[in-house]
Amino acid sequence: MKCPRCGLVHAASDQVCRRCEIDLRTGEARPRAQSCLAVEDSRNPFERLSALVPRRSKPAAAAEEPGAKPKTAERRPVEAATPTAASPAHAPAGRKAVTFFRAQKEKVRLPAFLRGKAESDAPPMSCVQCSEPMRVVHERPYPFWQVLALWVLGGGLLIAGIFFHLLIITGVLAVVAGFFFHRLGGSHWRCASCGMIVPRAR
Repeated sequence: MKCPRCGLVHAASDQVCRRCEIDLRTGEARPRAQSCLAVEDSRNPFERLSALVPRRSKPAAAAEEPGAKPKTAERRPVEAATPTAASPAHAPAGRKAVTFFRAQKEKVRLPAFLRGKAESDAPPMSCVQCSEPMRVVHERPYPFWQVLALWVLGGGLLIAGIFFHLLIITGVLAVVAGFFFHRLGGSHWRCASCGMIVPRAR
């Protein structure tokens, strides 16, 4: 038997077309039977699976006491992140260089002539007795012109050492002796009015 709509050939015992589901004799759509099985088949497979699995009963909510406030989630204040100082290992290269040179500057001691100039630029000190300003006084066991004479002599011997090489050693010794005698002595604070002397701390 041939379907009048789609032309599909069926057996003589068939009454409904397997493709378009119409009556092969009348050509009209056959009404579907509303059965429990058809309803179950039309459901989503996940819904059918959830129907088979027994649902767990939720525990009954505890009866709230009269006047009790409903429990709400406590909100904790978020602490602001405090800025932390960068460790030396993660500091920029420029900052590392500045820190290194400052540390080396504190370790290296200035030469005598530069240290003397820095001492002369020191802030003034007031006298304890008369409250007058005091000044720094440098005392040398040898006058400066003698030290200068040693330096001039050493320079002349170094120049003469170009022709006589043995004089180079004498010239170097003369220059070193000039620096040695120049560093001898000390400095102290002296009041200009009463003449009070206060030794300076090294």
